[in-house]
Amino acid sequence: MIRAFVDASVIYSAIYSPTGGSRELFRRHRLKQIQLVTSQYALDEVKRNILQKAPELALAIEAAIATMILKLLRPLLKPVKKPPPIL
Repeated sequence: MIRAFVDASVIYSAIYSPTGGSRELFRRHRLKQIQLVTSQYALDEVKRNILQKAPELALAIEAAIATMILKLLRPLLKPVKKPPPIL
């Protein structure tokens, strides 16, 4: 499988262009045709750019990120039959 590093400009472009090459990379990643990797630095840069250039999208993107994290964690979570008492 091809493994590709995506920088902040690729991520930012994928967010804003539904038909561009950057979006196509993420589509292929979803289909498990390629594996995309990035760095925390690139993610922080994307967040800064969004807050600076399109603050109206910031909350929607934060919610989407939270949803993705929950989907990733769901298989790892074990249900608790009875929650422990709060002290």
